[in-house]
Amino acid sequence: MKRQLILVLFTSTFLFIAFGSQNAEADIINNGEINNIYWRIQEIIEVYDSSSDQPTIVNFVNHSEISNKVKVYDYSTCNTFGTASIDHGIYGYGNSQIGIFGGEIGYGGIVSAIHTENYSQATITGGLLLGYVIADGYSQITISGGNINIGQTASMILADGHSEITISGGKFSGILRAWNSGQIIIEGRGFNYPVGEITDLAGTLTGTLLSGQTINWPFQRGWSSTSPGSITLVDETAIIPVPGALLLGMLGLSVAGLKLRKGKEL
Repeated sequence: MKRQLILVLFTSTFLFIAFGSQNAEADIINNGEINNIYWRIQEIIEVYDSSSDQPTIVNFVNHSEISNKVKVYDYSTCNTFGTASIDHGIYGYGNSQIGIFGGEIGYGGIVSAIHTENYSQATITGGLLLGYVIADGYSQITISGGNINIGQTASMILADGHSEITISGGKFSGILRAWNSGQIIIEGRGFNYPVGEITDLAGTLTGTLLSGQTINWPFQRGWSSTSPGSITLVDETAIIPVPGALLLGMLGLSVAGLKLRKGKEL
């Protein structure tokens, strides 16, 4: 059933009220511009490059509430800040980028809060993630902060299918899993295993992350000895600090007009 969607879009000069008919499948943002979302949306959101191949940037900022999932494609970007809330997780495909700098992602249980595939990348420096964090299909996830599944009964960080997850900070409650040539790299010191690749298929890893956060994590390398991934420990003294790139331009002074059209979930 179609319903009427009312969007209030602010720019630096004008106030627009846009009326559009939307179905319950997906709202698509593909204008190749910076879009700051601070209202409630119930549909799936899909983010694509524009028709002229310009990446689209969508920032979910304070007061944004997304009752479904967000899916990012092409070379486009999705970021979360402040008190943003996305109930059903964020999924990255293609060469897309995901940045978690704040907000609450997921609702717990055996579902993904962050899921990357097909060369997409995610960076997690803050926020609360309630759900699995999964990298698959040659994708990458970097975790240096945030709270992942603290107090949840079912939780995992999984590197699968030639993907890579690097962890140097953040709090996590759950199990580490590396399957099918997936790789997890942990940066820190004082580990109970020697620096380098862990040879045990399962066990418990303790130590201190680069951020200073202590860890006590069970781990598993593969469903069996025939399909293992790797878990590699890197001592912090071997890490050369590199200044983080500033997120210039991600939070524009104005909100670009959104082009929303009906589309089917891919």
